[in-house]
Amino acid sequence: MAAKDDWEAALATASQIGDRKWESRAIGELGMIVFLLGDASTARLQVGQALMTALSSADVGAQIRYYAAIGTGLHLSNEYEQAIRYFDLALNAAAKHRETGFQYISYWGKAKALLALNRTQEAETLIREALQQAEADDRRVKKVQMLIAASDLAGKLGKREEAVTHLQEALPIAEEGGFRRLLAQIYFHLAEIFQEAVRIPEAEQYATRAETLSEEVGDKFFVPTQLLVLANLKRAAGQPDEALRLLERATDVVEGLLVHTPTADYASTLILTMSRIYVQHFELAASQVKDVDYAYSVLERARGRVLRDVIAQVTASESTRRRSDDYIRLQRELSRLQRSLLSLKKAAEREAALRQIWEVEQKLLEAEINTRTWTGTHSEAVSLSKLRASLGKDHVLVEYVWGERRIYGLTISRDDARVVPLAERVPTERLIAKYFELLQNGAGGPAIRQVAASLYRAIVAPLHWPASKTKIVIVPDGPLHTLPFDMLVARNGSRLAQTAAISFAPSASVFHALRSRETAVRPLPLLAVGDVPYADLSKRGTPSRAAGLFDATTTPQLEALPASRTEVEMALNLAGPVAIGLLGQDATEGRFKRQPLERFEIIHLAVHAFADPRQPQRGALLFATEKSSEEDGLLQPREIVRLPIKADLVVLSACNTIVGRSMGQEGMSNLARAFLSSGATAVLATAWSVSDTASSSLLTEFYRNLVGGKEVATALRDAKLTLLQRFGPSVLPTVAAFQVIGNGNVIIPFGQNRTTLKGAQP
Repeated sequence: MAAKDDWEAALATASQIGDRKWESRAIGELGMIVFLLGDASTARLQVGQALMTALSSADVGAQIRYYAAIGTGLHLSNEYEQAIRYFDLALNAAAKHRETGFQYISYWGKAKALLALNRTQEAETLIREALQQAEADDRRVKKVQMLIAASDLAGKLGKREEAVTHLQEALPIAEEGGFRRLLAQIYFHLAEIFQEAVRIPEAEQYATRAETLSEEVGDKFFVPTQLLVLANLKRAAGQPDEALRLLERATDVVEGLLVHTPTADYASTLILTMSRIYVQHFELAASQVKDVDYAYSVLERARGRVLRDVIAQVTASESTRRRSDDYIRLQRELSRLQRSLLSLKKAAEREAALRQIWEVEQKLLEAEINTRTWTGTHSEAVSLSKLRASLGKDHVLVEYVWGERRIYGLTISRDDARVVPLAERVPTERLIAKYFELLQNGAGGPAIRQVAASLYRAIVAPLHWPASKTKIVIVPDGPLHTLPFDMLVARNGSRLAQTAAISFAPSASVFHALRSRETAVRPLPLLAVGDVPYADLSKRGTPSRAAGLFDATTTPQLEALPASRTEVEMALNLAGPVAIGLLGQDATEGRFKRQPLERFEIIHLAVHAFADPRQPQRGALLFATEKSSEEDGLLQPREIVRLPIKADLVVLSACNTIVGRSMGQEGMSNLARAFLSSGATAVLATAWSVSDTASSSLLTEFYRNLVGGKEVATALRDAKLTLLQRFGPSVLPTVAAFQVIGNGNVIIPFGQNRTTLKGAQP
């Protein structure tokens, strides 16, 4: 690529003559180029380094450019709200320095991100203003960019003809100017529009041109999506074999991109961005090839891919827990700022603190990249034959696929493996929404049972697993991630929980990896935390709210958790004298972290939790504050993944610990996943808000079942059935919320069944 050669020469010259400003500029420009070439890791390092240099040297022009560059990268990675923040930083800097000119890139990027968030009116204002400015300045490249954005806006508003008109206006300008990257975008957009209009030959022609141009200019990031569109056109034209070949190429390109991701979070975001490729590849494989092994391998190339690698790296090395001095300093600063959110009441003060928190979070990301604890995606998916051989006679693993129009179930057991087409997704989505509506309104009678029965008929009954299969592992997809499968109602009126113990896993390979871990009885049976004094935050009648901690307008208010002390004391009594409890003022984040976490069999946290589906890294378990500590009392995913946990089970007796951001085929990004990443074998978590007293009763039965030697998933299943029988449908909202994620088939020596180990000390 000529531009790369030019900037490498500029970098060499600047380094030779000692011109630090141009050396930094060259590094930043090379970072933007290598992103398009598929090396996101180097790109983030180089652009971040260039931005830091620009900030320290007060080079406003460079600051604006690299803010916009980072915003563009975030936009391409579907991080739209984060992207808008960076574009706003660029625009605000430019507003203070009019000599920097009109910021077309930031206008374009922000408009595209707003469109992705369906904020069409704001996007339209930006596009119109930028188009007028491009006309006045006679900036042809910028005019083409904004015409493409205008086409996107028209398409979003359902104005297909207007969308084509904008692209046709942009096309000759781009052709005359030789703007090949923009030409590829125009061709790609035209292909999508003509595909939707079922003008297949024209769409195929444009899609081929787009893919060829992207290959020629080296824009690897865009190639997989372009190949997907081309594959769909080949399939529509009756060429399924050619479509499969193109999809295989697309997934191969994604594999290459994954190698160069700078962090696990970046790798997960890339899989999210490319998830449609894997889903449609699976659908085509299932319908055309009819080879279950092949269809399974397509799914497992993406499903839980990053978590699988994180688990492998944690098992192989402790280096994943390494932190630089800069990272530690920034984490302390973040703790100070987040602690302030627990007391700040004025909206202006909270907004100022939130702006500072965001800035520190970005610096933490840079520090994490520089630490280089992530070694990339290298682990192999478990083969279908090996997985089947490892399953017990009573096991069935079901991988659900939320397809473009239909849901599929890939059932895997020791006996066989097969793909089963299930219900159409739209009516199923409506049923799921109705079920949750009834559940949240406390309905426990015939209405909710009827919906539960309809869902059973749609996504469970057609799988026809034998009655002998009593241990079911669900790998969910789409809206199925929070669906309580065990509460669905079969044809005979019984709940699924009455015939099978249900657990969940992010993928078949993750489940196999967790089952294959070497297990040893830990010296200490239990670490339990509860009865946190939430002081001014405790106000009766106001429940814990998702994302409440980071609300810009109000201080979070929480219910007291009086039953958590009883719950923890019960678990401690059952565990025996060497179990450790942190209650009341002792239930602090600092005291928790100072425990020998790697020595505990079970870790139980009966606390409040915050969840943020938009920014899951801000999710938190809320401990007591400790004035003499640098901890903020918020145990968050970035901290959890660095804890030396080796517990067979982590119990999150808190609300919303499964709530998070969907990462497509990678799974959910939430607090439960963070504990699996840190080294836990299984996590007991909740999909929504739960009752304090009902949770305590459920977990009392659960621990009694563990003492009886039952597997984790079976212990939970039996506890749920006991509570439903004892209290009736009033406890259904709490009972249904609890899920086991990971290896639910583990048996934990607990209480009187535990072998006493010599030398075990609290």
